[in-house]
Amino acid sequence: MDFSDLIQWCLEHLSYWVILILMILENSLVPLPSELIVTPAAYKAANGEMNIFLVILFTTLGALIGALINYHLALITWYLKRKLKACQ
Repeated sequence: MDFSDLIQWCLEHLSYWVILILMILENSLVPLPSELIVTPAAYKAANGEMNIFLVILFTTLGALIGALINYHLALITWYLKRKLKACQ
């Protein structure tokens, strides 16, 4: 299964939880454009398949969680570098 198959599966099975997970990945580890996530979700919301307010909520939560993951990883890295310099 390559990356395009994963994207195709996610779009076919697009739910609020998939939106949340993909937004977390987009904002933390994988450089995945949010347009690949938000645009199909907005399209489904416009067709009445999803609730637009829940789409906004889950995309915002995913972006926040992803940013917090990045922040804490950077904080741990900074702390460990500081400790290593203090030991030298």
